[in-house]
Amino acid sequence: MGYDLRSDYEYWLAKENDGFPSAVRLVRQNKLKAENIDGEPRFVNNGNGTVTDNETQLIWKESDSYLDLDKWVSWGEGKNYINSLNREQYAGCVEWRMPTRKEVETIFDGGNPITDKYGDTVLLAPEFPPGAGQTCWTKTLHKTDKALAIRFQFYNGDYKWHQIGLRSHGVRAVSNIKK
Repeated sequence: MGYDLRSDYEYWLAKENDGFPSAVRLVRQNKLKAENIDGEPRFVNNGNGTVTDNETQLIWKESDSYLDLDKWVSWGEGKNYINSLNREQYAGCVEWRMPTRKEVETIFDGGNPITDKYGDTVLLAPEFPPGAGQTCWTKTLHKTDKALAIRFQFYNGDYKWHQIGLRSHGVRAVSNIKK
């Protein structure tokens, strides 16, 4: 597996690339900060099915499509799920959307194990309920192959390109906080 930091792209190396120049950079995820500089909590459960992230200025739907629909969805079905939230004005919001890869990474919390629907461990900020799917579609499409989108894995904080037609992931709606 290789990763091009300049273009933010992950790729597979062929076995015959023994001489391919590469380096290893070890990284680790720190536990999410529970409070910001003012002592205000980072995440706030709004009591209406949403969670506000005061650090990123994003509001998240508390549950994901997997928890709501009891099934995995394809990328297109995920977009339809988001559109239905906008039509019903879920929690008074009409600007729900799929998150970007970088946005969904902000709610991954390696220090907070909870269980998904099947009892497996996922790592999410504590304000999100157990039972969610292990993965989340993002709106991030591949630059040259529009049949691929990134899906984020809440069980290890990794992400991969997947065919948008695969019905194998959930999606968590996000919106920007209105100023």
